[in-house]
Amino acid sequence: MKADRRMKRVYQEEALLGVRFFECEEALAQWMNGMQADVIIGDPLYQGLVRECNAQYVPIPHVGLSGVMYAGANYEFIGKAGYDFLSRFIGI
Repeated sequence: MKADRRMKRVYQEEALLGVRFFECEEALAQWMNGMQADVIIGDPLYQGLVRECNAQYVPIPHVGLSGVMYAGANYEFIGKAGYDFLSRFIGI
């Protein structure tokens, strides 16, 4: 409990005002489906939470969430390979 209160205080820092703190996946899903984003970049496991959202979803694994499930995934962030990877999802 103390850690939760401390984390909420951390997210109130000016540098983190745009960061959202969610207690559970349902709250995250509700927020994601209510926003009007064009593109969402997140772990592939979160893609199932975005049901009603019309945004393009770019799956980029995060070891803290999906662990080694997507360790062998082929994705790039920069250069021509990064451009090619992103264009597959957002049609650029």
